Amino acid sequence: MTKDLLQFDRYIDHELTGEDLFDFERRLSNDDEFRWRFELHRQERTDVEASFLREEMSSWTLIEHKKDQGKWKLSPVQRALLLLCVLVLLAILVFRKKAPNIPMDTPQQMFVEYFQPDPGLPTLMQGADANLFMDGMVLYKIGEYELALDKWNAITQPSDTLSYYLGQTAIARKKWEVGHQYLSSIPRTSPFFLESQWFKLLLSLRENQMDSARTFMKLLEAAGHRKAELEDIKEVIGKED
Repeated sequence: MTKDLLQFDRYIDHELTGEDLFDFERRLSNDDEFRWRFELHRQERTDVEASFLREEMSSWTLIEHKKDQGKWKLSPVQRALLLLCVLVLLAILVFRKKAPNIPMDTPQQMFVEYFQPDPGLPTLMQGADANLFMDGMVLYKIGEYELALDKWNAITQPSDTLSYYLGQTAIARKKWEVGHQYLSSIPRTSPFFLESQWFKLLLSLRENQMDSARTFMKLLEAAGHRKAELEDIKEVIGKED
């Protein structure tokens, strides 16, 4: 586990290269549990960094308290312990929010719990549109979906890669039907096919379309994709029967 966390940080900080980078990204693509733990760790880092940016690091030196005739400040050790407590609390909150086995009562709650836009793993494209795609991917990864669309809409050559991320962007922007259309255009031969079916399942749950949800579930079960999540969804769909 500790080794994985170190690898997560090295990947986020763009320190992995060569075979290490290739092996890490292949595992992200093939191992759902590993990918989920990576996303959890990345979200924790993002939350902590955002918090400290808002508060400004200089504010730590201004924490003072009158005691007797003098004043005292937090020592470096005290500041480190306080920071550690904050990190632990954030980790607990994020884990409780994202853990796949949290029980839920309705299909709509399942959508809210499980939908997270694809993290946007590095994906190479060929041809003149490659730069536009990668520029859009940078914007997509930081949640600037409108700006990402400006880049991607300028791409002239359609592809299943582009359709998949356009679908992700549409769903993130609450354009449910548009997202469904993009995902439905992805062929079975595409490496994005199973994940596209997973997100279509989530959209079916959101709309309470149980027949469609069961169809997508059967397809994913047959492929052995998203096993843990499907077990949770089965329980909720069973309540709807």
